[in-house]
Amino acid sequence: MRSILTAVLAAAVLAAPAAAGNILLNPGFEDGVLAPWYQKADYGGPEDWNATTADAHSGLYSATDRGNKLLAQDFDPVAVEDILEASVWVRNVDATINAIYFEYSDLSTQEELLDHFDSEWNYWDMTSYLQPGKELISFGIYGVSGGATERTYVDDWVLDVIPAPGVMPLLGLALLGVRRRR
Repeated sequence: MRSILTAVLAAAVLAAPAAAGNILLNPGFEDGVLAPWYQKADYGGPEDWNATTADAHSGLYSATDRGNKLLAQDFDPVAVEDILEASVWVRNVDATINAIYFEYSDLSTQEELLDHFDSEWNYWDMTSYLQPGKELISFGIYGVSGGATERTYVDDWVLDVIPAPGVMPLLGLALLGVRRRR
């Protein structure tokens, strides 16, 4: 009876589609620090990127800066075709424009402008900006540059990726192997 139950469980695992997952670490800064996010470039401004409790889209923390500084996270190459969603929540105070940053494994970079019309939290899905046929290795955002009161907040980053084919079948086979040894 147990071997039948194990076989049914393994078959279910083998047949189940693999779920997508956010590959970004600390996407909402809830660790209270930026890491593994880091300031990749600094084109001036009074304040570097830092984790803060001053404002958040969700949870307790977000990241903020005042200046034209790039906040980014690097990761292992991901085929653009395997990315289901690339998004972030952004809030600008006394400012209207940010630039999203993408870096690919061929070391080419891409920047896309995000134009805000208010000071509220805005959801930005940048999936359609990604360049097909490439592998993404870094994702980030520039803070705003300008006056003393301009500030950017970012929170709840998402880079949902389809798991590598074969991960779920391998798990199912491993379960069968463990069961057979007993």
